Amino acid sequence: MSRMWHFYDLATGLFSGRSFSASDEAWLKDNLPDGHGVYEAARIDHLSQRVNLISGEVVDYQPPQPSHDHEWNESAKRWQLSKTAVARIEALQRIQMLEAKQLRALREFALGYDGAKQRLQALDDEMAVLRRDVSEQKAPG
Repeated sequence: MSRMWHFYDLATGLFSGRSFSASDEAWLKDNLPDGHGVYEAARIDHLSQRVNLISGEVVDYQPPQPSHDHEWNESAKRWQLSKTAVARIEALQRIQMLEAKQLRALREFALGYDGAKQRLQALDDEMAVLRRDVSEQKAPG
């Protein structure tokens, strides 16, 4: 029967995300990275667990916050973008799409097509609202 070992850093207790599975423990020695220990378990979550270096037990772990735009989701045990950050990203993507649409409207305006100025103004008005929303949603810090 195969056994599973998970590698962790001996200095921090953080799992590396690498594991080794074999039926013979003797093969483990040849596959152990320098500076790492092993924890035998069928499954661990290397992103939200670590080895307590004193007790040798696996404990919950919350990694550092990636940015001020992230908030901890306790049920998923992961950092995720806040709703404000997601809204800001979506607004910026919409602005990019609207800016790309301006090119055709500008060409039509330069050629004197009817309604081109109104289309340009509508694009500009929508972008102004989105830019205001983005500036109000800046991340703290």
